[in-house]
Amino acid sequence: MKNKNIYTKSSLLSILAAIVIIVAYACNTSRIATKEVVGIELKDLPCSGDKYMSDKDYFIANNSAKSNDPGLAREKALLISKQRLSGLISSRLKSATDRYINERGFKDRAEIEQKYENLTREVINQTLTDVQIICEKQTVLPDGDYQVFIAIAVSREDILNNMEKGLSSNE
Repeated sequence: MKNKNIYTKSSLLSILAAIVIIVAYACNTSRIATKEVVGIELKDLPCSGDKYMSDKDYFIANNSAKSNDPGLAREKALLISKQRLSGLISSRLKSATDRYINERGFKDRAEIEQKYENLTREVINQTLTDVQIICEKQTVLPDGDYQVFIAIAVSREDILNNMEKGLSSNE
């Protein structure tokens, strides 16, 4: 009876050890993305690179989106790019506003910050309707889905002019 119990325990331990080894191996393996798997190499991404970075004249944002419908992929890529552009503009205007308020030493800081935040929001909403698409590429992936790459730009001067118009109309 004791021998039978030993065999059962050793069988259970062997099975448990095998499961642990399989799980450990599965957790340690990783798949490496290759051109065949992904469909495009990262160094070859359209609408990206130094040419599509913000500079002293333009705010630029880029992104891509994937869908089984080419129109939907384009709309998603454009929307994400506009969200990124909005964030870039907003953070830049926020830091400029903070510097201006700190330099002037306004007493009613909260009210002025609120006015600038509202103006910034209005200017960004107006500006995002007038963005320029500076790059657009569409690819068909191996799985049949479409991937659209888009880069958009807006002139810093246009934003400045819209801010000045907004400030003069609020006075």
